[in-house]
Formats: sequence, C-alpha cells, structure tokens
Amino acid sequence: GHLQKGISFSEAESSIWEEIEKISNQPMEENELIKVKNKHKTGKVFSEQSLLNRVMNIAFFENLGVLHELNNELEKYDEITASDIQNFSSTVFLKTNRSILQIKSI
Repeated sequence: GHLQKGISFSEAESSIWEEIEKISNQPMEENELIKVKNKHKTGKVFSEQSLLNRVMNIAFFENLGVLHELNNELEKYDEITASDIQNFSSTVFLKTNRSILQIKSI
C-alpha cells in the first residue's frame, strides 16, 4: 500500500507491529473471527464462479494429491479458532522473520 501523507516509514512499521502484537497476545473476539471467516468464504465462492479459477483450484488440489479435499475447503476454514490464530501469529509473525522493503516515490 501507500503511506498516507505525513506518515513516516517508521511510524507505519510501528503501527503494524502494534497490531501484530495484539493478535499474538490477545485472542480474537468471536464476532471478529466470524466476520473474517465469512468475508474469506464469500470471496472464495465468488472466485469459483470463474471457470479459470475453478480449474486452477482443481489443479492445485490435484497437485497436492488431495483432490478429495476440494469440496471440504470452506469447512476447513470454519474449524479455525481464535486460539489457532493467536498461536500461529505468535510463532510466525516475529521480528526475526521479517523482511522490510521501503519504496519511496520520487
């Protein structure tokens, strides 16, 4: 994305890390989790209306050797808990795992 006028790279990075720390240290509220799941599932269903996306998804699952799981994909997202997200974010979103690219317009 683009930085808003008057926001420095360091301010933006600090804000991002504040949000990551919230996700890592506090369980997500249930209504927020439901909202995120619904948004993702809606996007997934709409993307499947395109023949190319449907074929690419079939090829992806076939390549992984789990074509039988194709029709269970949305249910898998329903199984994700707030605790799962908290555990994932606290182990993956670490400052030691980051790469930062700052591009400044001329």
